[in-house]
Amino acid sequence: MSQDQPSLPDILRVVRDFIEQIKEDVPDKDRYHAMCCSYLLSVAEREISDDARLADKKNDVLCTFLGRPMVPLAATRALAAGLREGRFDEQWDKVTELVLHHVIDKVMVSKPEHLNAIHREERR
Repeated sequence: MSQDQPSLPDILRVVRDFIEQIKEDVPDKDRYHAMCCSYLLSVAEREISDDARLADKKNDVLCTFLGRPMVPLAATRALAAGLREGRFDEQWDKVTELVLHHVIDKVMVSKPEHLNAIHREERR
């Protein structure tokens, strides 16, 4: 990220705030698109606010469980393949915990208000 101002999070917030201000003044078809843009900007804000070190830590936990280092997408795919093949049936409690936290992390970015308060606080 550039060190110049404004920062990327600031830019996203300003654009989202602008869209929120004008969306009621635009025709219905465009209002829907404005709402979609506002939502997507909010998702992007939450995505970039997720500290890279935290994302690395989450991937380290998954890779430790899988027994080998991998990039995040490969680790997620390896977990899914192992689940389908029944390789983790004897570790059901650990797998359930890993998957639950993975889903909570995803929902924290896409629609955090849909999570139970206990999960919102737990993942901060």
